[in-house]
Amino acid sequence: TNFAREPIYNFFCSNKFALQLSKDVDPPQDGYFATYVFYVTHTKEYDLWMGCTPPGSVYKDRPGYASPIEWKIDNGPFQAASAENVYVKSFYGIGGFYWVKIASGTLNAGKHTLTIRVKQKRSSGWDYYFYVDAILLLPTYSTDIAQLIDFPEIAPKDFATPGDGILFNTPEFYEKKLRVNISDRDTLFTLVQIYGWLYDYNKAIFLLQKYLEKNPRDIDMRLQLAAFYSWSDQLDAAISEYKNIISIDEKNITARKLLSVLAGWNNRYDEAIKYYQEIIAIDPENVDAYISLGTQYSWKGEMNRAIAIFEKAEVLAPDNVEVLEVLGDNYYWAGRAYDAIRQYYRIIDINEKQISAYKKLAKVYLDLGESAKAAKIINDAKQVVDLYPELSGISLDVKDELAKERRALIESYKEALVKNPDDINLRKGLVDTYIWNRMYADAVNEYDALLAYKMFHSIEQVEQKLTRLAIHTVGLQSLRPLIKSIQDDVSTIQKRYAKLIDDKKKGKAVIEPSSLARDKALLAAYSAKLKEIQKELYVYNDITAAFGKDVQTYTAMQAATGWKFEPGRISSYAATAKKLNPQMYQPYKVQGTIDLLYGKPSNAVSSFESVKKLAASAEFPGLPLAYAQTGKYSGATALLEEALQSKKISSAYGNDIEQVLSLAKLNKEDVSTQSSLDDIESELANVDSLLGAIADDVDQKLSFGLGTMRYIYEKQFFDLELDNARIYKEIANFHLQNGN
Repeated sequence: TNFAREPIYNFFCSNKFALQLSKDVDPPQDGYFATYVFYVTHTKEYDLWMGCTPPGSVYKDRPGYASPIEWKIDNGPFQAASAENVYVKSFYGIGGFYWVKIASGTLNAGKHTLTIRVKQKRSSGWDYYFYVDAILLLPTYSTDIAQLIDFPEIAPKDFATPGDGILFNTPEFYEKKLRVNISDRDTLFTLVQIYGWLYDYNKAIFLLQKYLEKNPRDIDMRLQLAAFYSWSDQLDAAISEYKNIISIDEKNITARKLLSVLAGWNNRYDEAIKYYQEIIAIDPENVDAYISLGTQYSWKGEMNRAIAIFEKAEVLAPDNVEVLEVLGDNYYWAGRAYDAIRQYYRIIDINEKQISAYKKLAKVYLDLGESAKAAKIINDAKQVVDLYPELSGISLDVKDELAKERRALIESYKEALVKNPDDINLRKGLVDTYIWNRMYADAVNEYDALLAYKMFHSIEQVEQKLTRLAIHTVGLQSLRPLIKSIQDDVSTIQKRYAKLIDDKKKGKAVIEPSSLARDKALLAAYSAKLKEIQKELYVYNDITAAFGKDVQTYTAMQAATGWKFEPGRISSYAATAKKLNPQMYQPYKVQGTIDLLYGKPSNAVSSFESVKKLAASAEFPGLPLAYAQTGKYSGATALLEEALQSKKISSAYGNDIEQVLSLAKLNKEDVSTQSSLDDIESELANVDSLLGAIADDVDQKLSFGLGTMRYIYEKQFFDLELDNARIYKEIANFHLQNGN
């Protein structure tokens, strides 16, 4: 098929998947197609039914919510199937799936090929659109015995075709009827299916909400509403709606399963696990719930827990092929190849026509290097295929399939990583894929990238945590020139008046100089400035104190383990990452951070300036901090001003930057007032007292603040090392096996 790359999940479809075509680009010359191989045991007349979106009109001026299709059997001519000649019997699956009778005709016993083709856009849309879930061939005139036939659960119980079947009109036709009576359920139901086909999810949501205000206990309509929420990416609203259904009917397994599925598909595994456990509590023998619960643990990477759940399901249903297969798959992924082999053999013992079990067995043997056993298994499978004509056409080229699957999955990860190179979960998925396929060298190479990106994330997590401390550190460092200037001026004033003050104390006559008023005003201004600096020191002390527990935890862990931070090793990771992608800013940020915290501020400036060139605003707050460390105080405050004005940083830091900038703008002030030697002596004593305490305190606080930053970064790296232990073990095992 060229409908889609793979079937799309739909809870309400047979086997939970449907083949979907939804493309706005024109197809190849032969159209979009899907081909099915099937086998019939007797020559007779059959009715061809499809579980699908009802084919639309071939006429552009008539309603058509899916494309009209063409179909043929074997090498026969294509025949049209459209709104003009099909029979739409009944709705069965959310997503707009109906049972549709396509045609009737005679089929000879044996193998056949059904081809479905789409060459026309739907008349009520802009794209080529057709979804197909199931295909049934029912012997004509056998509607009375249909109930005895083993059909899928979703198949109708009655295949009779009285009247014209369901016909679809324009949206306006149904909207007009609903304006008269919003509780017209049948009209509303049809209209929301149409809205779904046309992607008008919000219109469907609005009408369903209005309907449910008057009919709050209509569970089927609530299921429709939850689906529309999900399709329109309103995840929390969908979850809430499923919970509404459960509040109406606590034992509604469908709503609970959909709630679980929704959580799992959105990587909310713990929520999904909780919901599946609730289903099992209601229905302890619900094998499907056990399978789904185990799958959530498997997706989380908790293979042992997943296997334990699947083994419970096996106890409940020892002959359930799906249980045995998923358990075998998870044994294989967990490295328990021989347990997987045992499971696949059990499946074959139960149903020798289960060809997927033969193929999986062969793949395991190939991975184990036992090619002779793999060849024997494939030969056994070939004999089974030859024995049962309905299996003809199944590919048994395991090596080729394995290679194609491997390439397709790996390429899909690589394509996704081109768009999102720093997505750690994608990289983990790629590594796991390499490991599952025994591509250990590739896994080790990808581990290098994974370690680098995990380090980048760690750096940025700590950076966010420390941003406020960094901003105020820049502020305090930028005050050093002012404090030095005040110290120099106060020293000069002290020398100027020391003898005069001493003479006056001794009772000698003195002539008070004209500079008294200016100097007193200057000292008063300095006193005010020093008090502002003192307030900033209190703020700085509170900020650093907030990290006290983290620092204590880290130093205790460091003492207990003997672990020592190695800046050089982190720098080597950064250098490796630069080679992977020279246009990434993160390696420069890592190197800049290491240089900044470990005595190389000039190098840090260079690294953070490179960050700024590659990703504007990513250099904050590292670059202003590096400027301040190298004495470029005006440059540091200018960067704070730039960050504030550009609004590229979180507004949460706006007040802190404004506070720091107000300190940096403290200027000398000259105010002329009347004064005396006594006033000067008093101001000198006041300023000198403040100055002595503050100058020392600024140095101590800055030393403590920078030390705190260093400890917090080191703690993050320590935590990262613990998290990376499994990765290091995998890499070490690889090198040991290769004699390195």
